[in-house]
Amino acid sequence: MSVIVLGAFVLSIVIAAGLLTIAMKQITSRLLRCVLVAVAALLWVPLSMGLIWLSVCLTTTYRHDVKPADVPLVQLPVGATNVCYRRALASGLTLVVQFRVTEEEFLGWMESRGWEPEPITVPQPIAAFLDGRGRGVETERVVVADGLRFDDYAKDQFDDSGTTVVYDRATGLAHLARTDF
Repeated sequence: MSVIVLGAFVLSIVIAAGLLTIAMKQITSRLLRCVLVAVAALLWVPLSMGLIWLSVCLTTTYRHDVKPADVPLVQLPVGATNVCYRRALASGLTLVVQFRVTEEEFLGWMESRGWEPEPITVPQPIAAFLDGRGRGVETERVVVADGLRFDDYAKDQFDDSGTTVVYDRATGLAHLARTDF
């Protein structure tokens, strides 16, 4: 769990505890105390969920049509164009990048990273960016039937971190998803 989400959760507990402290110290009526304790308990859940949601919103970055060098945490091919990415830090790190590149450049980039892509034999569903239409960088589910795929999630059964890269020959788009928990 990220520090930000944990901090939001702790803050919600502190606020609920503050209400409870007021109820116990300053209110003498037993019925009024019970009501305030019930209100604090009822407010704690939506308050904590709201703070967690806010922490997710504040730690998510969307960018469209950036230079390859502007993408954090990964070095893209120099010739990459139409680069979009989404980075979220709320519960670990999630980075999703999409860029246009020739298959030759893609293969050279993969080789330089020590990644060995394999031909796609089963269609791969992925989240593709919608070229910046709408608010933020929206995605839609698409299926890549012809292309290349690399995945290193199976490297350690106890580690959910990893990288998946899919190259779509039909569109010339590469899609990278990286998680680090």
